[in-house]
Amino acid sequence: MKRISYKIFLFLNCLTYGFIALYVLINYLFLEDYQIGLKKKEIISLAKEYKSENYEDFKEEAQLNAIFIKEVSI
Repeated sequence: MKRISYKIFLFLNCLTYGFIALYVLINYLFLEDYQIGLKKKEIISLAKEYKSENYEDFKEEAQLNAIFIKEVSI
């Protein structure tokens, strides 16, 4: 007859591996689509924000950043 400590050890191992398997399954089935949806919404909102802004401000900012990058790289 097996001792009670062995049965408890086996039960806890099965429980732990069960939670890990459940976590991997949920992550594989659901979270990838959720993360992609969040990123897609973020990109769409940023695109709408950039469309509504004045392009001249972005052009000036891009030129300033390019000059700064050139100075740092030298």
